Amino acid sequence: MTEIKKLTKIAILAYGGVSLIFGILLVFLTDIFLATLNMPTWQNPAHPRMFGAALFLVTIFALLVLLHKDWDWEKIKFAYEILYLWAPINIIIEASVMAINFPLLSTGLFLKLSWILP
Repeated sequence: MTEIKKLTKIAILAYGGVSLIFGILLVFLTDIFLATLNMPTWQNPAHPRMFGAALFLVTIFALLVLLHKDWDWEKIKFAYEILYLWAPINIIIEASVMAINFPLLSTGLFLKLSWILP
């Protein structure tokens, strides 16, 4: 039985915290999120909410690992690997969705972001 390392606990805490913030943003504040992007007629308004629900699952996993003091590395190893394997796969999928929806974005969004771009 191996104890969970402190760096692993910090990584799970950070991942869970960021997932909680974005989960709340995407599930409960989706309308504000889409209004900011100026996309009121987006084809699938449930997509951000589904992604936010998946982020809530990440948060639940992080809380379970951090609150159960008797769990060791062997008990969480598989879930930890799935959790961190999910991140790059999700980035690829979300980049694909962005590439597909890029022509649908309004020019107002690009004007709001013009201070970022040279």
